[in-house]
Amino acid sequence: MRFNRPTLAGIGSRIARLAPRPMRRVLRRFHKDEKGVYAIEFAFVAIPFFAIMFAIIETAFAFWAGQVLDATMTGAARLVLTGQAQNGTAITDLATFRNLAVCPTLPSFFDCSKVYIDVRSAGNFSSLPPFNPLGDGSYDVSGFGYQKTNPSEVVVVRAVYYFPVYTSFLGAPGTISKPDAETTYKRALISVATFRNEPF
Repeated sequence: MRFNRPTLAGIGSRIARLAPRPMRRVLRRFHKDEKGVYAIEFAFVAIPFFAIMFAIIETAFAFWAGQVLDATMTGAARLVLTGQAQNGTAITDLATFRNLAVCPTLPSFFDCSKVYIDVRSAGNFSSLPPFNPLGDGSYDVSGFGYQKTNPSEVVVVRAVYYFPVYTSFLGAPGTISKPDAETTYKRALISVATFRNEPF
């Protein structure tokens, strides 16, 4: 025995037969009218489509911002590597290092005052301090500061910047946090440079 699968038009016709006589004509015209179908379909697709498009653009922008931060900190680390930060300039603390070596080369969409910077030396590469994320995806920056380094010392220059993220539902677990009790989700952009100072 063969069964025909009911179509929407067939279902509409059956509903129209069960309706009172004055409404049958209206219902028959309604189920045959296809005006606005594309608008309804677009309404279903538009929200996830634009959300994914915005997430792609935002991810690309965050990736580019991470590259900019890395290039900026590479230039700042070179001042330490060559001894310019120790001898050629008046860099004696973290605020001066930030204002002279980091902020001038960062684009305007960065809030330079919220870039967490750490410059410190170690006896050798194996004794450098670990830098692991916390449970909410943020990093412990409480011990960050600026230490004046000496020639031929092993140095690590680190920077963390929390970049605002609005499509947080598409983020990977552990990479998104809300530091400083803010309501906007953030993605941690990190730059780390490890090197041995020149014998300046």
